[in-house]
Amino acid sequence: MPLVNLIHEQRLEARARERKVQLGIISTMAIGALCVLATMALMLDATRMNMKASALEKKQAEMEPMLKELQANKTEIAKLQPRIKTLEEAVMFSGKWGLILDHLTTNMPPQTWLTNMKAFQNDPKKPMTLTLNGVSTSQEAVGELILRMQANPEFAAVNLNFTQPKFTQGEQQYEFEIAADLAKTAEETEEITEVTSS
Repeated sequence: MPLVNLIHEQRLEARARERKVQLGIISTMAIGALCVLATMALMLDATRMNMKASALEKKQAEMEPMLKELQANKTEIAKLQPRIKTLEEAVMFSGKWGLILDHLTTNMPPQTWLTNMKAFQNDPKKPMTLTLNGVSTSQEAVGELILRMQANPEFAAVNLNFTQPKFTQGEQQYEFEIAADLAKTAEETEEITEVTSS
């Protein structure tokens, strides 16, 4: 019967198992080291984020009085908004009257004078009407005044209400009354269109 050396095969198998165990231990240790490194990186990142968060909270705490003051200012501005709008409209309207009076001053024909001027608006949806009363030495000058007023874009419509002769100190003059609608003084109304479904 031949001799079989089984010890050699057993040793080879034991070495192969030892190598597998060593490889397993080495790979486990490598994975563990990677896990430790990843954990440390995450902890450092979390610490850095916490430091940033605390710095931002500190800044927010420092800015809290300014934010409260800003909010109070916004509230105050919101309360004053109707007054600001009224003042802006008043400034715009004053500017409009300044333009009208400047136009009348520079474009008044010679020997023509205004004696009375009034403005009224019965209906906010219609333009404001300016009524001018005055005297002139000729009706041509009154017509010239009307033409000059019609050339001004501040007036929407200019109409002569009347002229009549007037004698003062032996001199003939003409009293006149001109009515002019002021442009852009009517309230703008939104037109509502009706939608019908069929």
